Amino acid sequence: MDNILFVTAYRDIGRCNWDVIPRTNETYCNYFYKYASRIKYNLVVFIEEKIKSYLLNNYNFNSNITFYDIDLPDTFFKKYLDIEKSIINSSIYKIKIPEDRLGAPEHLYAEYNLVNHSKINYISKAKELFGNYNFYTWIDFGIKLPENSTVYNNINLNNMPKKIVYQNLGDKLPEKNFDTEPSIMLTSHHIYFAGSIFLIHNDCVLLYEMLYEKKLQELHKQHIVDDDQNIVLQLYLDNKDIFFMPSVKNYPELNIYTGMNEWFKLYEFFAK
Repeated sequence: MDNILFVTAYRDIGRCNWDVIPRTNETYCNYFYKYASRIKYNLVVFIEEKIKSYLLNNYNFNSNITFYDIDLPDTFFKKYLDIEKSIINSSIYKIKIPEDRLGAPEHLYAEYNLVNHSKINYISKAKELFGNYNFYTWIDFGIKLPENSTVYNNINLNNMPKKIVYQNLGDKLPEKNFDTEPSIMLTSHHIYFAGSIFLIHNDCVLLYEMLYEKKLQELHKQHIVDDDQNIVLQLYLDNKDIFFMPSVKNYPELNIYTGMNEWFKLYEFFAK
């Protein structure tokens, strides 16, 4: 239990007012509590004061849950919000997006992209605060896990590679070619890696944060902004040796939860 630290964060970006796929703060908090109340590992939560107050007034939390201010880390959200807003609202960017992609959040809301890009910043701050863990794992604040899922309490660290680990959603790994170019991915509905959960070894945290920021800056110069899943794709294609990307489709025996979406199976690869 002392060798892996769970990390999450939640910033209100006004999603309750979205025209497409709206979600309230209360819904986010309800999903969070459903897994936080059952988790046995230590969990660090970076959160706005108003959301923290709502949680503490409506739920009871165990001592393994620790809350910190959402702005404690120096995040990509704070650093690149103005830049990404400018790009996403520009005519140069808009002509890159086909009609069938115009309603996707990653092409409408810079805030949406940047709260997701900032996941590694929160991991990095958690490492700074609690540097003795071998592994850190991100889990989305509003992830909707199956009611009977307890696999995230049975992680066998001996089976975990000392790399950056995401869930591969295909039956094979992508290659660097025309179809995976950043500009082409803006037009595609295909998702290669799930961003809701990832694992990272202590030694990789700062390297990954640096590589992630360099990739954002590189894409900004091309007038491209996109969601975290497509940024992870580009980082993987450039740095395959530091990633491990297991695919549930190659391990059918892992389909043990009826109706469980493959997006949330990453911990099962390392279950005891």
